[in-house]
Amino acid sequence: MVELTIQTETYLKAEERKSLFNAHNGIVTLIPVLIGDKAAESKARTIDLTQNMDDLFKQYFKSKKAIEPNEEIMNLFNELKTIEKE
Repeated sequence: MVELTIQTETYLKAEERKSLFNAHNGIVTLIPVLIGDKAAESKARTIDLTQNMDDLFKQYFKSKKAIEPNEEIMNLFNELKTIEKE
């Protein structure tokens, strides 16, 4: 049984995955690791848990949406924090 990790700059296409599985009958799992991917780079950063919850949320939102959360989003977040405390 083989678990194969492949570093690639693009996602593997279905034909490529099929070719790799056909190349060796022992391959059980293919794990593509995207190199140069901004999402992967942002995940690799450490999180400073000493920051307040609002700042942590802003960083999370920006990492997912690539923009700062607007006032309405922050108001909703603060509302959720209030509900959680009850």
